Amino acid sequence: MRNTAKKPASSLWEVTAWPVVQAVTGLASVQVGPLPDSEGYRLLKALQKDSVWPQRSGVLYQGVYMPRAEYIALLTRLLLSDYEQALAELSKQLQELDALKDELMLPALSTELIDEFWQVFSRIQDVLHFASSVFWYGVGTGYENGLINPTEYIARCQGCIESGEIRRIEAAIVAMQRTLDPWKAVHGDRH
Repeated sequence: MRNTAKKPASSLWEVTAWPVVQAVTGLASVQVGPLPDSEGYRLLKALQKDSVWPQRSGVLYQGVYMPRAEYIALLTRLLLSDYEQALAELSKQLQELDALKDELMLPALSTELIDEFWQVFSRIQDVLHFASSVFWYGVGTGYENGLINPTEYIARCQGCIESGEIRRIEAAIVAMQRTLDPWKAVHGDRH
């Protein structure tokens, strides 16, 4: 199979042409694949061009999350082997993306919230520099509470801010404040 994918500057893999597939029948082999003007090809391109698609780190397919690039490769193979199943899957994914857009139209983040996050984040980085492990207690962040290493702690905080979800960002700020000053985070300024 020829390598027909390229890695654009955004580091997301994108199918640029259909792979060549050898179909062996008896002693003869022929190249087969969907035509660029087929419905499956059009749906696959629509999926990749969707505004929400690049924001998804994983795609749920038959109960398993997989990276977008692997999912696109799987759909490409399905278009070649089981065209109807591929069309159904592509249609389902496009409908789910539309539903996500309707559900997750997020309000604009306030600059105060973003500034507060980065202020607390810079303080937590200074503290975590000296720690070998730290307890993550971030109710509402989408992450499980427990003892983790500083690298994972930073990654969780960054995941919350990158999500763009106000509740997750606020929860990450509270989690960082708990780490910095557990008494103050729970009881406020009273001693």
